[in-house]
Amino acid sequence: MTPFRDLSKPVKLRGTGLIERYVPPSPTKKIARIRDWSQKAGIPDIAAVWDEIYYADIRNAVFHADYTPSDTEFRMMKGQYSSGRGFPHFSGAVSRVGSAH
Repeated sequence: MTPFRDLSKPVKLRGTGLIERYVPPSPTKKIARIRDWSQKAGIPDIAAVWDEIYYADIRNAVFHADYTPSDTEFRMMKGQYSSGRGFPHFSGAVSRVGSAH
């Protein structure tokens, strides 16, 4: 079963137009699909879980190593979570994610 296959993007070879490989869909696209399915199934709380544990900007910063953490801040190349701008929310989210594993 590959429920997200249709969200993949084909990468074509230059000059031939033949498909070389597929780029898998982003987590954001997968979550949107899950949100849609859960709404249709009448169980929107499943999608709400992702709103609590997934932050695309933080994921991208960590994936691309564009961040610096400290005791009071989580700085990213594009924005920051700090003690004055949401750091308690961020650290709480990290705690919730850790407890979910």
